[in-house]
Amino acid sequence: MRNRTEVSLADAGCVSLVGGPVCLHCPDVKSVFFVLVIFVDAVYKKHYPPALNDEVWRLDKIGKDGAFHKRLNKAGLWSVEDFLRLVVMDPQRLRNVSPCSVMIVVRTL
Repeated sequence: MRNRTEVSLADAGCVSLVGGPVCLHCPDVKSVFFVLVIFVDAVYKKHYPPALNDEVWRLDKIGKDGAFHKRLNKAGLWSVEDFLRLVVMDPQRLRNVSPCSVMIVVRTL
């Protein structure tokens, strides 16, 4: 899983709520550096097996926002169910979207 690391600086101050919020710097407050790890791919994971209502990029060999994914969306194939329906009902139309890529994906099903 890919992750992104950010180094941040935490600084504390005193706040006076009398007459509106005013931020004052307190000399006895210590600044501390800390590392924050953000998991980027957690949302973009593929499920095995993908559900019928999942987006079509959850299938193997189809990258999210990749060229093949964009061509499938342009052809009106948004979900795994749409893709499988076209594989069974009209494989020629599916081959017209992208001949080489479609056959690679169909073999992995």
